[in-house]
Amino acid sequence: MMALVPVGHASEEAFVLPRPRIVPCITRELQPASLHAAEFTATTHSLAAVGTSVSLALVSAAAVQARRRRSARKANAATVTMGVESKIQKGYFPPRPTPLLDSLGPDGPQGLRSMTVGQLKDVAEEVRWQVLDAVSVSGGHLGAGLGVVDLTVALHAVYDTPRDELCWDVAHQCQPHKVLTGRRDRIYTLRQGGGLSGFAKRSESEYDAFG
Repeated sequence: MMALVPVGHASEEAFVLPRPRIVPCITRELQPASLHAAEFTATTHSLAAVGTSVSLALVSAAAVQARRRRSARKANAATVTMGVESKIQKGYFPPRPTPLLDSLGPDGPQGLRSMTVGQLKDVAEEVRWQVLDAVSVSGGHLGAGLGVVDLTVALHAVYDTPRDELCWDVAHQCQPHKVLTGRRDRIYTLRQGGGLSGFAKRSESEYDAFG
């Protein structure tokens, strides 16, 4: 038997596909004119049937995987809660402790301004993990936000936000900004009905200066 395991889900049970039937090889030297039309047609049909069977099995496996991802997203959106002492471990990235990020709580980035440079670097690592883990569940743009994690931590540590307003060049950059500005408890609901917007949104937080 041949097993197909979806990438990124090695822990799930394998999808088992039937081994394709091997068409007997014709041992004599084949010349274009030596293969009768009937034999050629039968061989072609046999290969086509095998290809169709494998294709249908792959489509079926992909559909099952997609249903599981959708179910996981709905479950995460419905059950994720956040407290100062809690550890969010709802995505597909290996869980890790985030003590400095947890210490900020829902009040925003004021706590960053009393941290050392070394602590701010650690916060950036924790925010980076949080963004990756959240997007592994919700999907969506990742590169723009991931590229400004350190910048976002530095801006909130140096400036008096929200009195000092931040205007992002690309709204997709605001994922780390949302993690730091009291919305970490809903970060797994990005781009879902009733969840966080994938962009900056003034009605969502006083820290968003536009959108």
